[in-house]
Amino acid sequence: MRLLVANLEEALAGALMLVILTIIFLSVVFRYAFSQPFQWSDEIAMGLFIWQVFIAAAVAMKRGMHIAVEMFTILLPEAFQRWLRIVVHLLMILVLISIVIFGWQFANATWTQYTLNLQIPRFWINLAAPVGALLMLRWTIVHLLKELSGQEKTPEAAGAGVV
Repeated sequence: MRLLVANLEEALAGALMLVILTIIFLSVVFRYAFSQPFQWSDEIAMGLFIWQVFIAAAVAMKRGMHIAVEMFTILLPEAFQRWLRIVVHLLMILVLISIVIFGWQFANATWTQYTLNLQIPRFWINLAAPVGALLMLRWTIVHLLKELSGQEKTPEAAGAGVV
């Protein structure tokens, strides 16, 4: 149970991908084998995929796997590289807070708009952006605090390749 809680984002992203693949597979089978397509499958798959993308982005943030161009920063002294990583974390926090605020406003503005077939409020689909940004914000703050305390591993020390 403790392992599931520690890896909740990973488990949720994986489960969503499994559900999406199952829905699409069944939709194809029913469309071509039985001539009975699911009218709702595209809507559900699209909405779940949007959620899966934002949750997977949080997983990438947790693992420090977002793309970084380090061609020039690796040439800088280590002390300056550390300072630069702190600045990048702070800028990411500002961007993610903006996404949370404006994503929430956008989701609220779509509360009265509904999907075509299932008539689900688009709010529930658009809520993925601020929720995903909150999850990413959490991990960005964790990385910033580790960097400030000297516990953060650089991508090279963690075994990641240089992009």
